[in-house]
Amino acid sequence: MNSWGLSRLFRSFVSIQVFSCSMNRRWGSDHIWRQAVENMVRHAVTVVFRATDDLLLDDIVSVVKSAPQNLAQAKDPTWCRESKCAQMIESAVNRSGGDRNVQLARSYFLQEFAVYPPDTKNSVLFTFSSGCADVFQREPLHGMFFAGTDYTPEILLDGAILLCDCPVNEYREIGRIANGLLRLSVQRMLERRASHPSQRPVAIIWDECQKTLLRSDVSFQETARSSKCATVAVTQHVPALRDAVGPDLTATFLGNLRTKLFWQNNEPETGDYMRKLCGQKEVPKQTHGRDASGKNTHSETPILEDALPPQATHNLKTGGKENDYQVTGFLIVGSKKLKNDEPYQEILIHQKKLRGGWFTRRARVVAQTRPCPDFRYLRKEGA
Repeated sequence: MNSWGLSRLFRSFVSIQVFSCSMNRRWGSDHIWRQAVENMVRHAVTVVFRATDDLLLDDIVSVVKSAPQNLAQAKDPTWCRESKCAQMIESAVNRSGGDRNVQLARSYFLQEFAVYPPDTKNSVLFTFSSGCADVFQREPLHGMFFAGTDYTPEILLDGAILLCDCPVNEYREIGRIANGLLRLSVQRMLERRASHPSQRPVAIIWDECQKTLLRSDVSFQETARSSKCATVAVTQHVPALRDAVGPDLTATFLGNLRTKLFWQNNEPETGDYMRKLCGQKEVPKQTHGRDASGKNTHSETPILEDALPPQATHNLKTGGKENDYQVTGFLIVGSKKLKNDEPYQEILIHQKKLRGGWFTRRARVVAQTRPCPDFRYLRKEGA
């Protein structure tokens, strides 16, 4: 990856704030260590980038690990000659032309960090190492994000497709981080796309989203439409999302996803959520009785009923040979009235062929053929 792309990638992800908050960890009393490591990483990134015009993870880790342990060491000629931290700082100062951020980074490593009490210094270094450095120096994350990649997320705006082949079921926590990093990099790129000439819409297709849902995903959905991004997030049921980010963020995330599809399920909370989305409607109720003279009477009284009761999903088709490869579901689009003036519409998808199209059963979905974009310009010279 070129230095510009890697710079943005690393600045976006390597700080402890991103890793801790995005992976939904509760820091509690450790909040002060998160802030301390954020500060250290910020200065290390500044030093390495100004010194090398690149941003390699190994260089950043070397700067942190070779930082002076006390003021005497910071002034020791031997340390200044042999330490990677001292070498990078000297190079950054010489090449920065008086850049204020470089001066702040130099002051941090040679004065502030050097006088930290030993226990504080050890806690900060341990948090940095265990929180991100160790994970990202190992494969597959190092190779995926900090080694031989030669693209930046902007490639999506030229029509490329980025696929994260690091399933959570196989890689567990590493899979969660890999999927989260790639998605977060795309989201941040899209939030900056106002400065990019391309107006191409982008889609994030996200199966089993409950396994990798981050707090940053919830925030992004609030402005996804202005970033020209459609998010297709698939989950098993509502409680799975709640377990990932809590009830409040789950409500916010689902609220920002305007179009919702419900398939066959018997999970009570998910069915009740669908029912609340559709609300109630007035239906006439016939009542029969007798008057004082004994004659039969009948009247019609409007009552409120659920427009789409939770149990309606129980009998939906789930595809396969036994269902003639048909999958049925309910479509809800915000507060729009759909077929027959209902707040929902039953849809049918054929697993083997397109029958009736998505959503309406009337219109076919046809994608225009486009020439394959040429991405060779992104390759490094001589590669």
